[in-house]
Amino acid sequence: MISVIIPAYNAEGHISQCLSAIAAQWQTLIPREVIVVSDGSTDQTVSIARELGARVFEIAHQGPAAARNFGAEQAQGDILIFTDADCRPDVGWVDHMTRPFDDPDVVGVMGRYKTNQTGLTARFAQAEFEDRYHRMVRLPRIDLIATYSAAFRRSVFLSEGGFNTSFARADNEDVEFSYRLARKGHKLVFTPEACVFHPHPARLTKYLRQKFGRAAWRMVVYSFHPTKAIKDTYTPLSLKIQIILAWPLLVLAVMAVIWPFWRLFFALTLLLFLSTCLPFIRNIWHLNYLVAVVSPLFLFLRSLAFGLGIVRGLYMVWRGRP
Repeated sequence: MISVIIPAYNAEGHISQCLSAIAAQWQTLIPREVIVVSDGSTDQTVSIARELGARVFEIAHQGPAAARNFGAEQAQGDILIFTDADCRPDVGWVDHMTRPFDDPDVVGVMGRYKTNQTGLTARFAQAEFEDRYHRMVRLPRIDLIATYSAAFRRSVFLSEGGFNTSFARADNEDVEFSYRLARKGHKLVFTPEACVFHPHPARLTKYLRQKFGRAAWRMVVYSFHPTKAIKDTYTPLSLKIQIILAWPLLVLAVMAVIWPFWRLFFALTLLLFLSTCLPFIRNIWHLNYLVAVVSPLFLFLRSLAFGLGIVRGLYMVWRGRP
C-alpha cells in the first residue's frame, strides 16, 4: 500500500489543487491513501481536504517535521510519499516515485521541481534546481532527499526516528534526515521523471531572504553532520567558492573606486568569481539563455545572502538552537 502525506498549515489557497492532482495519479489498482495533517490550521484547510477525500488529522502547530512524522505514524502504507500543500504533482508522479523501490536496497527516493512561472527571479530559482539535478542524475546514490517530492520505506522511516522536530520551520529538516540515513548506509536515489509543480519566489528580496534562511539552518544541520560541510551529493564546489569570494569582491569593488591600487585585485577576484559561474551557465543555457546570461549577478547576490546566513547559523549553533 502507498500513503501520500501532506503537511498543511493554513493552506486553503492551494490544498485543493494539490489533492486534485494527486487524485488524478491513480491509474493502477495499487491500494493507496492520502493523508493531510493540519498543523494547527485556522482557515478552511481541514474542511477542503475532507471534501476531497483525504484522511485528515489535526495537531497543534509544531511545524512540518512534526506533522510529517505524525502522518507517517498514522499511515497504513509500506511506502510513504511526501509532498507539500503548495505543490501540484505532475502526471505519473506516484508511479515514478514508487518504481525505484522495486530494488529492495532502495530506502528513499527524491523527485524534482517544475514551474510554469515566467518571471526572471522565479526562472533563476528553477535553474538552480536544474543545475543540481544535472549533478544528481549521474549518481547511483545521493545523500539528500527534499520533501517537496520524497518517498521512504515506512519501516526505515520510523525506525530512524523520522524528521528532527527541533527544526520547527520548513527549512533543512529533510536535509538532516537524509544525511542521517546516508550516514547509516541506506540507499537513496534520484528519479528525475517524478515531478511536482511549485511556485518559486517571484521577488528578488523574497528569494534572497529565503537563501539567507536556508544557509542559516544548513549550519545547524552541519552541527549534527560536520563532514557534510565539506562534501555532499547536492552542493557543487563552485557554490562554496562563490560564497567565499562574494563579500571580498564587494569590499574590493568599493576599495577600487576609492583607491586605484586595488583595481587589479578587484579585476582578478571578479574574473575568478565569473569562472566559477561557467559550469552553471553551461548546464542551464539550453533551458533559458536569458537566465544564463544574467546568472552571474544572481549568483553573486545569492552568495552574499548565503554568507550572511552562515553567520546567522553559526550564531544559532553557538546559542544552542535547535
